[in-house]
Amino acid sequence: MMVKMKIRNTIRNLIACALLITASLFAHGQFVKTIHSYLPAPGQYTNSEQIGRPAAAQSIVSKLNGLVSLGGYGGYIVVGFDHSIENDPANPYGVDFTIFGNATSIWSETGIVQVMRDDNANGLPDDTWYEIAGSDHHFSTTKANYQMTYTNPGDGIVADINWTDNIGQSGTMRANSFHQQPYYPMSAWFPGVNTGQLTFSGTLVAGNIDISSAMQVVVHPRAFGYADNTKTISLTENLPDNPYTFEIEGSGGDAIDISWARDANRNYVELNKIDFVRIYTGMNAIAGWLGEISAEIAGIRDVAPQTAQGKTQMVVMEDLPKSVFKNDVLSLKAHSFSKGKPLAETIEWTATPADAVKIENGKLTALKSGTVALKVWLASDHSVFAEHELKIISAGNAKIELSTTTVQKNDKLKLTGKITDDAGNTIAGMTGEWSSGDNTVFSITEEDGQAYLLALKEGQAWLRFQAKEKPEIKDLVQITVLPESVAKKVFVSVKTETATLFPRQSLMVELFDLNAFVDSRGGDYSIQAVSKTTVAHAIAQVFKQMQTSGDFKFRDDVRGNNQLYIWKIPETDNGSTVLHYGYGGTRETDAYKKVWLVKINQQTFVSGLETEINNGDELLIYHIPDNSVNWQFTQLTADNDSISRNETVAIQRMQFLCSMNADRQVSVTSSDVMSGASVKIDGGETKQTDEFGKVSFSLAQSGNYIAVSGIDKLKLNVAGTTGIHDLSQQQITVYPNPANRQIWINSDLQTGTVELFDLSGRRVLQQNFENDAPMDISFLKPGVYLLRLSSENEIFQQKIIKQ
Repeated sequence: MMVKMKIRNTIRNLIACALLITASLFAHGQFVKTIHSYLPAPGQYTNSEQIGRPAAAQSIVSKLNGLVSLGGYGGYIVVGFDHSIENDPANPYGVDFTIFGNATSIWSETGIVQVMRDDNANGLPDDTWYEIAGSDHHFSTTKANYQMTYTNPGDGIVADINWTDNIGQSGTMRANSFHQQPYYPMSAWFPGVNTGQLTFSGTLVAGNIDISSAMQVVVHPRAFGYADNTKTISLTENLPDNPYTFEIEGSGGDAIDISWARDANRNYVELNKIDFVRIYTGMNAIAGWLGEISAEIAGIRDVAPQTAQGKTQMVVMEDLPKSVFKNDVLSLKAHSFSKGKPLAETIEWTATPADAVKIENGKLTALKSGTVALKVWLASDHSVFAEHELKIISAGNAKIELSTTTVQKNDKLKLTGKITDDAGNTIAGMTGEWSSGDNTVFSITEEDGQAYLLALKEGQAWLRFQAKEKPEIKDLVQITVLPESVAKKVFVSVKTETATLFPRQSLMVELFDLNAFVDSRGGDYSIQAVSKTTVAHAIAQVFKQMQTSGDFKFRDDVRGNNQLYIWKIPETDNGSTVLHYGYGGTRETDAYKKVWLVKINQQTFVSGLETEINNGDELLIYHIPDNSVNWQFTQLTADNDSISRNETVAIQRMQFLCSMNADRQVSVTSSDVMSGASVKIDGGETKQTDEFGKVSFSLAQSGNYIAVSGIDKLKLNVAGTTGIHDLSQQQITVYPNPANRQIWINSDLQTGTVELFDLSGRRVLQQNFENDAPMDISFLKPGVYLLRLSSENEIFQQKIIKQ
């Protein structure tokens, strides 16, 4: 993956400054001329319109400002040129071509390079491939003859993808919220692809990923010999980077010497020229919340002969951890190279301070806590060296940090924890792992790299958090799973093609009889027939809250395949009402192709709205005029809809391209975050979204706010930070307290909002305030709750007891 959106946008900004590359360069055919084949492995950019389809592969032809993703491990592209690329020792540093990607100084996605000479002179890549042996091909962690198989969850289906390999490992590539198109190559874009399984083979490079910081994931670049590995400096500079230094010179990018090529037996071969280049993703790894490692290619340039001076020898360490504990023992391995090939030269290790470690027989023993500077150099030339900073820690601690230790069945709980040293500082390079003491009570799941606890049944079990690299550093907390709540807290927004009718906000959805909301109904939607809280309840709840439920209706006729669908939704403006109709996905006439769609998390429904909802679900109800053609829509979300004064809220805007087949199945064919989108808070400032489509706001005054971006809107509630009511208690009376089934609130207020929160801070009820009107709390479990009454910029809070 690219860091991930950030890097793609950075490289495009860089490329935009270099669009006028001289015409003479094109005339000499320095660049890719032909895409012979392209098959990305499964990945979050595979099938995406921007960089995951054959058209994206064509974007690197004749230029350096394209961009195409190769997906996860094994995904590849094969390119040709209008001339042979010579293996010319007169080229700078002896390199022959440069591959440009979108790497940065802290983000590399190792692409393995293969080359072929057109021995039979037929212009096709059907001769022998030779693999470029980069620095890590000599590492003990690198695996030759690796094979990995992905299983398709279903053509066109957005779902996690399982994989297995030939060394006994298996895993899952998880779909994320940033990209909601299918991750397995679709036959629509890649005709002839095996729609059941895909197997890729080659060399596997381990790489070095650091996900110990939640704020910044680092994938350390390899020393030399790989694509999408070295940062681009300039697309107009003809002098290539010197691959034998750790600095970046010239144009940057990844300079490749054809002399690094090896045959299938890993013997070096001397090719005088090559005609084809094949690049494939060489790592099988997940980089935390940024997703899978997937090499991206922007272009390839033939290097022209010119004079350049620079080092051609280097020493490369095999990857070491950033932190170790006293008495830990590490294996020290390093490799020396001359012009990219192994050098039979003695190397020496040193450490400063020398008494902090013991280095003997290729082993390092940590003796004293503190920071140690490690160096390895050529015995004959100490100016050729590599270095690494190692922190030695005397003790470590793991700490689970949760908002609550009780959770209701089918609810999720965000998991956060820290691994620190004895001074309380986060240990760099050390990652935490979560596990359940009883997977029948709760399991551990992951969304966008964030761990969650998923409650499965009532009971108690231990939650464990431990250091992956040192399992004895751990913490345990007992979790209690309570009965499932009938009322569900979800996030809902409703919009037409031109306006938002109900800004995105949280909604407490209760179970009620739906029959009155179904026009000409053919089925029974009473509580007896529909015993779970569903999508339909959430939609109907919106219009109950807006007090326009009389103009809102579902239907369940043949146009919706005899399943529940949205028939009409009212839009009220200045006293007049316009009705927006949908017809369940039918295509019987052009007039009936209008449809209301319901996006629930990453799945879209046309009908069948009796689907059960869970706490935290994200619902977007939107309208399109014609279901027979592809459509695009946008969505505005936030990480919270209720914050305290001066607390930060993150807002994100995304866009999607979708299509629907005759069976009413909706597919997301492309999704992307919207970088540079304007987001305005009413009465406040306007900001632009960043490379992840996000923008953050902090509001100093309590009250309700609306955030706007395009036609999308969301509602934010900002409460006081003191927890003390701003309204006078003498004005408000809550009775009875304790209560069993109902409570009443007596106040002089004319308008307001009433909310109830459980002790974990989860909102369990929300409704408009009506003076001295009964408020039903019979569905709540016995316990203590916090009642909040908000009116304009004032807040009253009081604890109540439900018996």
